[in-house]
Order: sequence, then C-alpha cells, then structure tokens
Amino acid sequence: MLDVENEIETEERVRQAEDVFETYGDEIRAMISLNVKEQSMADDVFQNLFLSVVHKPIPPHIDRIEAYLYRIITNDVIDETRKTNGYHHFVRGYGQHNNHQTAQETPDYDVIEVEDARKMLQLIERQLPSREAEAVIHRHVYGNNVSDGAKEMNVDSRTFSRYLSRGKRRIRQLIGKDQEDR
Repeated sequence: MLDVENEIETEERVRQAEDVFETYGDEIRAMISLNVKEQSMADDVFQNLFLSVVHKPIPPHIDRIEAYLYRIITNDVIDETRKTNGYHHFVRGYGQHNNHQTAQETPDYDVIEVEDARKMLQLIERQLPSREAEAVIHRHVYGNNVSDGAKEMNVDSRTFSRYLSRGKRRIRQLIGKDQEDR
C-alpha cells in the first residue's frame, strides 16, 4: 500500500514540476544562461533544477515563483561550479603528481627500464655515502621535496639539502671521471 502511495506522490510531483517548467521554461533557461559560462553546464543545471523541483516541490505559499526559481538556479549554478572546479583541480593535481609516460611500450622495454633503474640505484648506493645516497633517492626517485625528504630521513631541511648537494656533486664527479676514462 505504501509503494502505491509513494508512486502516486512521485507522479504528482513530476506533474507539478512539468507544469512549472511548461509555464516558466523560457525564463528558467534565460536565468540559467545568465549565470553560467558554458552551454554544457547550462544543460546540467536545467536538468538538475527539474530534479530539484520534483524532489522538493515549490511550496504553495510562494507568491513570486520566478524569484524562488532564480534563488534555486543561483544555488545550483554555484554547486555545479564548485563541483566542476573541484574536479578540474583534482585532475590538475593528479597530472602534476603523476608524470607517467602515455606511450605504450613493449613489456620487454619495461623490464629493461626497471632493470636499468635498479642498477642505477645500486650504483648510487655503492658510490655515495649512505646519507647522501638516501637524500638523492628520496629527492629524485621518490620525488620528495626538501621538507618531505628531510622528514623521511629525520633531519632538518638544511641537513637534507647538504646531503643532497654533496650527493649530486659526487655523482657529477663520477660521471665526469667516467667520461674522461673513455
């Protein structure tokens, strides 16, 4: 019995929303267009507004329905803008923190690349004093900034920077020495 009552109530709400949109549809579209920058967002706001009116019908005591709708539209545009900006911010942040290659390489290429990286890390660990090697690895392998690397190593930022600077200087010297030997 409750399902039938809920179904009738939902049908009535949809009918009321259809009446509102039939009566004020042009005004609603104009209000939305004035408040959004992109047409795709306008369509989303229009659809969301219809669902809002179905979910929470306009109270019968409202005299100025246009003003009431304008307030709902303004709130929906603000919500949609926040959602879109949050999404774009998330995507930008993800792109900045994850600099993955997009080109598909063969599996054997990936294996070779991993093996080369492993050998390079072993070489760094063998050739540099342990703290300098650790600083270089935190900064250039894990991508930590100076403050995060310092926290990971339990040292202050200046000490981490010194380890990093010395480690990089030693690597440059080793590379220069290797090229001279060739």
